[in-house]
Amino acid sequence: KRDPDYRQAVQLKKGIEQDLAVHSIIEKASIQLNQGKASFPENDNALETYRQLEEMLGPQDQRVLQGYQKIADHYYAQARVLIGRNEIQRALSFVDRGLLVANNDAQLVQLQKQLRDRQNVLQEQEQQQRQRQKAELSRLQMEQEIRLQQERERQQQVLLKQEINQKNFLQQQDEQQKIFALITQGRQILTSDGS
Repeated sequence: KRDPDYRQAVQLKKGIEQDLAVHSIIEKASIQLNQGKASFPENDNALETYRQLEEMLGPQDQRVLQGYQKIADHYYAQARVLIGRNEIQRALSFVDRGLLVANNDAQLVQLQKQLRDRQNVLQEQEQQQRQRQKAELSRLQMEQEIRLQQERERQQQVLLKQEINQKNFLQQQDEQQKIFALITQGRQILTSDGS
């Protein structure tokens, strides 16, 4: 027979060892979380560390649930920072990571909805902006075409005026040559009559 005090001492020792191990795991997870290692990198993150705690204590243990909640809170805080920098897509990815850890977290669920709504609004605004830019580009191209057409017409008018002026000049020269020829002929006649 074993001594009841011995059994009690062994159980007490096991309890103390487990408490120390739990405390060590929680401390490790806390350090990882403070270093921004919520679920990355692999084999050195708070999520995996809390999963070790869950294996030891079970999924319903308060310390396990609190640990997962701390990770969800970390992702929520990171998402809020990203929202402040207007990095909506990245913020949404942090919210999604938080929901993988604590899928019923009310503040993450609400933030996810707000971010998706905001993302939809931003996408609509970007689409409208692209449509306005496309319309503006079309308007500018049309104005350019009109200006080019007007310039071609102006150049044609200038060429037509130059042709008309050239014809008029040639006609005047031709008429002057005819007049000169008549005058020359008239002088010759007068000179031959006078001789």
